[in-house]
Amino acid sequence: MRILSLVFFIFGIGCSSLSKKYSYDVKKDFTFQGGSFDIYRPRTQQKAPVVLVIHGGGWDSRRGDMASICKDLAGQGFLVLNLTYRLAPAHLYPAAIDDVRAALEYIRTNAEKFNADPDQIYTWGYSAGGHLALLLGFTSGDKIKGIVAGAAPSTLVDFPGSPIIKKFLGKTIEEDRELWVKASPITYVTPKSPPVFMYHAKKDHLVYVEQSRKMKIKLEENHVPVTLKEVGGGLGHIGVYLLSQSSVDEGVNFLKALARSAQDRHN
Repeated sequence: MRILSLVFFIFGIGCSSLSKKYSYDVKKDFTFQGGSFDIYRPRTQQKAPVVLVIHGGGWDSRRGDMASICKDLAGQGFLVLNLTYRLAPAHLYPAAIDDVRAALEYIRTNAEKFNADPDQIYTWGYSAGGHLALLLGFTSGDKIKGIVAGAAPSTLVDFPGSPIIKKFLGKTIEEDRELWVKASPITYVTPKSPPVFMYHAKKDHLVYVEQSRKMKIKLEENHVPVTLKEVGGGLGHIGVYLLSQSSVDEGVNFLKALARSAQDRHN
């Protein structure tokens, strides 16, 4: 029992440090012309900041649906869209990013309908979803105000033999290196990129932590606010996704701080 308690303490699982502030309603499989999403809508009269949450699964499945993270965010007053997107290999890049971009434009256009703040939209993704969260955030002008990315592959050319990436892009790096560069979020970092919070297992053997370290360096070189939480304790790629509640809590607090700052500027 003492060992189990120690595991819970170290990994931060099972219990969030965040106190729930809002009740919320959930509508599953909300469809629009560009796709579908589950929507978590806080019960508040104020316009809610928005988080587009993007699942992982190697771009070819939905192995992680991010529902727990969506609940944590909605409980803090965020309007959350848990997105679906077309999957490889039936739908090659840029289909996935086109789909999440369509969701972004939909919520911006229909913000009043959902009591959403169109000027406060953030992204959150893990693994392949983290890749898409970064890519959307860096290629949408100033529409995305902050990004949370867990274990995100940010520089695809660092995985030249990856069958997963080849399935996502449809071509090997030898066939089209420029495509691999174009699909890498790190390609689009500029001084105008939004602030980023990343979390990554030190012992991730699927998407190496060096991916987030490289992204951090690139963002710092461009004077973009960035935080990287490296998770120890022996956790790997799946372990951080399933067990590191402390990483989720820090990501939520990161977005809350951005939203508060925006609200203060507005007032």
